[in-house]
Amino acid sequence: MENAMMHRVLYTALLLCVSTETSQGQSVNQSSVLIVKEEGNTTIPCSYKDATVQFILWYIQNHNQAPQILYYEHMDATSVPASFRNRISAKHDKDKKTFDLQITRVLLSDSSMFLCALNPTV
Repeated sequence: MENAMMHRVLYTALLLCVSTETSQGQSVNQSSVLIVKEEGNTTIPCSYKDATVQFILWYIQNHNQAPQILYYEHMDATSVPASFRNRISAKHDKDKKTFDLQITRVLLSDSSMFLCALNPTV
C-alpha cells in the first residue's frame, strides 16, 4: 500500500475558457481546460485578431478572488508573483498574433483560471 501511494500521480487542472470581443472588434481566444501532470510543463495558448494590439497580458484568478496580473511582455522579474517566479514566460508573436503562456514545473497550487487580455482590463 505504501509503495502504491509513492507512485501516485497528481494532476493540475488549469482552467481557461474565455473568448471576448470588444466594440472595436478586438478579440482574444483561448482554449477550455488543460490537465497537466504535476511537475510537468505546459503552454496555455492565447490568440487575438486585432492587428494593432500594443499590449497583451495574462491574469490569474483564484477561487472567490478578483483577477490579478500574472505576466505581461517585458515584465520585471521581481513583479511576477512569487509562486510563479522563474517558472513562467510568454512569447508575443505579433506575426501569428499569439501570446502563449508557458509554465514549467506545474504545481497543484497552480490550479486557477488563467485569462489572456488585450490592454489592462482590471
